[in-house]
Amino acid sequence: MHIRAIICCIVSLVVAAQSIATARSIADLKKSYANKQYFELRDQLKEGGDDKSVDLLFYRGVVNNKFNRPNLSITYFREYLKQARERSDPEMLIQCYEMLADDYRKTYQYRRAAETYTALLTKFAHKLDASKKSDLENAVKLWRALSNVPRQTIVMEGDSVIKKDQEGHFPLEINHRKVSFIFDTGANLSVVTSSLAKRLALNIIDASINVLAVAGNTVKARLAVARSMRIGKADIHNAVFLVFDDKDLYISESSFQINGLIGFPIIEALREVAFVHDREIHISATAANGGEQNMCFDGLSPLIAGWFKDKRLIFALDTGATRSTLFPPFYEQYEDMIKTGYQKYSERVRGVGGYKEIRAYLAKNVVMTFSGKDAHFAQIPILIEHTTDKSHYFYGNLGQDLIKQFERMTLNFETMNVVFE
Repeated sequence: MHIRAIICCIVSLVVAAQSIATARSIADLKKSYANKQYFELRDQLKEGGDDKSVDLLFYRGVVNNKFNRPNLSITYFREYLKQARERSDPEMLIQCYEMLADDYRKTYQYRRAAETYTALLTKFAHKLDASKKSDLENAVKLWRALSNVPRQTIVMEGDSVIKKDQEGHFPLEINHRKVSFIFDTGANLSVVTSSLAKRLALNIIDASINVLAVAGNTVKARLAVARSMRIGKADIHNAVFLVFDDKDLYISESSFQINGLIGFPIIEALREVAFVHDREIHISATAANGGEQNMCFDGLSPLIAGWFKDKRLIFALDTGATRSTLFPPFYEQYEDMIKTGYQKYSERVRGVGGYKEIRAYLAKNVVMTFSGKDAHFAQIPILIEHTTDKSHYFYGNLGQDLIKQFERMTLNFETMNVVFE
């Protein structure tokens, strides 16, 4: 064979091999993304080199969205939309618009979030089912109502230590009035009762928002903005709250009224927060560098990586939950072990607006590992029915019974890591 022909043949084989490898890597990325396995997606992208394909723009946007780099994520997604206008895969475009809107709301660009959701509804109405359309219309209504609200800002004057009061809440000030709220990483927005919102002179926005409750029903809420807040030595301006009727935040079984919750957008803005001895919150004016990147986001919900039987599992982290719960994916992964080792029963799951009875197993003496530390659960429910959207993808919801096992849990939103000590 002629030398030139041999060289051409070799080049063709190399190009073909690269094409096969790229197709395989894209398929792996697609699978990890579809299953919300964001840590695997991150690791796969690191191994992918500098491939500049259009699909990789999308997945790089995803990883930056999930690991709290929204401005970089916006850059990738906008470039993806520019290059992928004629693509035949509308589902990726739909999800791109959704995450781009999420990036805008995380950077307090409420008008752009509303515009992006509106564009999604306009361009892909024929591809959306009735439930999805309703959710997106509700999102448009929410963020459009906030279009004229200035971006949330924060000024840190130094490190802070905040101690729980006798009711187990943390004191703070809103519009120069003293109140005590729960810190709840599971709350996508901060929450306040209607009566307290009036007493605090919050700026109420005349818009009715539908909030899906754990029982499957829809609860009505309004929006409000706190002109000023002070948490320790942190001054926060223009924080957004969901306002519920008092009765929707009343827990009848324990005759307990929740008056307010500090949710994700405020907690994340503090950059580094430590929950200490189950009695204090420490806020660092300067977030530490380094550490294992074992935390990410799904929308406005923090997720952390843990280990069980040598497998990495992803859990939602909810500081407002009294105890942890395992979800159907955990049951499906370890079904034989659960059926033969644990007792079946009915678990009452509570949220805003009511509760629901769910079929479950009660697991005992379960040990899982987080940030290199073993956590022991004497009892933990394993749900075998889905409750919320996250119960379809993640292995459980981690609450105070995890946090209380350690002297200190530190959430660092700069490096995206959680440390138990």
